[in-house]
Amino acid sequence: EFPGILALVGSLSVAVLLACGPIAAYLSHKMGVRATCALGACISAGGLAGSAVAQSAFQLCLCFALGVGFGHSLAMFSALLLMSSWFDTRLARAHGVANTATAFGPLVIAPSADRVIAAIGWRKALLVLAAADLLLLLSASTALTYPKARAHAVHPKQTAKQTWSKLP
Repeated sequence: EFPGILALVGSLSVAVLLACGPIAAYLSHKMGVRATCALGACISAGGLAGSAVAQSAFQLCLCFALGVGFGHSLAMFSALLLMSSWFDTRLARAHGVANTATAFGPLVIAPSADRVIAAIGWRKALLVLAAADLLLLLSASTALTYPKARAHAVHPKQTAKQTWSKLP
């Protein structure tokens, strides 16, 4: 298979991640941010593990682009949605820091991934990445909490009318 397919897989993964934001928001409000992030961790780890056993470019697109993209969408957007409950002022700065942190991950992973792939091969490296992804995202999901006793914080089960009535 030619290198363009690999670029397509990565591009589709990012497209799915961004396109599934509304689905992640809906699930976060229905299931809660912790459960949504944990579900995303399981889906993305499953996508990485499935990519390790893929036998064709089509299977790789399904596993990596859809599985990893959708799973990371659930994990990322559930955390971003929660930030508006924590920050009254400087919300834009908080979102900027969070998005910068998500962009920092590939900068750290890429150089180490080259070494891991050279040492154990790309299929086993994807399995190692799946385990690390699952561990890190499940750990992150336990940290997602709503702030305590804030009169104007938005709770996932709250209607817009209830939210606006609490504002000062």
